[in-house]
Order: sequence, then structure tokens, then C-alpha cells
Amino acid sequence: MILAFLLGSIPFGYLLVYLKGKGDIRNFGSGNIGATNVARAGGSLLGILTLGCDLSKGVLAVLLVKTWGHPDWVFWATLSCVLGHIFTPWLKFKGGKGVATLCGALVIASSNLLLAALFVFFVFFFITRIVSLSSIAAAFSLPLFTAYLFDSLGTDFWLIVLLSLLIIVKHRSNIDRLLKKEEPTFHF
Repeated sequence: MILAFLLGSIPFGYLLVYLKGKGDIRNFGSGNIGATNVARAGGSLLGILTLGCDLSKGVLAVLLVKTWGHPDWVFWATLSCVLGHIFTPWLKFKGGKGVATLCGALVIASSNLLLAALFVFFVFFFITRIVSLSSIAAAFSLPLFTAYLFDSLGTDFWLIVLLSLLIIVKHRSNIDRLLKKEEPTFHF
């Protein structure tokens, strides 16, 4: 779990923008270190690279637990990795929103759950072109799909509920902008 947290805590968006010579990503746009803000500040290629890195750390964290740890702990590793991303100690515990890292972890933990949430994300994104709204809708749908796909409402279900709530809470500034109709759309 500690290794999953440490993997999650690597602030790829911050590092990639800094290494590109564009300064501190937290001083651009929304101030977030995630792929959407990186794409806006540093270009699409840097945004895609950030997305790939954030996805990869989720995949790796859960894969390590599934391979060398206890296979029943995959959602604990998912939570730990996402917490590392959101509360990275390298940036004074102010990281990203956890969406890409959660998606990467779900590739290994439950690909069916990921596919269901991605369907919701892309439907909302196709209609609105607003990444934050699409992410919030997908996070909101996760417990519903988990209840449907899993046999019981045990520990894994409650970990997904917690992850969903974390992601929605991390989007509170986006929710405020959405309510004021000030949230920007995203175009490639």
C-alpha cells in the first residue's frame, strides 16, 4: 500500500511541464497538475504524455499488488494510489484530481467497471465537451455500476464509493464554475 501511494504521488504533470521549460503548471489555468490543464498550458502532446503517465502509475500500483501482494487488495491499492496522486507529498499534499490514476488502476482491478464509467464519461463529453462534468458524471456512476457488477456490497463497493466521493469533492471548484456556467470546454 505504501508503494502504491508513492507511485501515485509522482506528479507527472508538474514534472513534464517543468522539464519542458514552461514553469510551474500550478500557475496556469486551473492550477491542476492533471492532463487537461497540462494540455491547455503545454500543448496536446504534453497533455497526452501526462495522461499516459498518470494512467500507468495506477496500472502499475494495482498490478504489483495483484502479482506480489494479495489479489483481494486491488481496491485498497487503487485507493492508496489515488490518494498519493491527490495528496502528493512532493507538492505540499496538493496534487491532481485522481481521475486518470483511478482509470489506470481500474484497468487491472476491474476492466468492466472502467468500461462502464468510460461510457458515461464519453457520452457526457460528446454532448458537452466539458472534461470536468464528464469526470464527475463518471465518478458518480461508479458506485452504481459496482453495485450492478459485483456480487455483494462488501468492502470493494465501499472503497469505490469512497474513491468516487474523493474525485467529486476534488472537482468542487469545477462544480462552482459549472453552476456559474464558466467552466471551459475542451477541444483538441
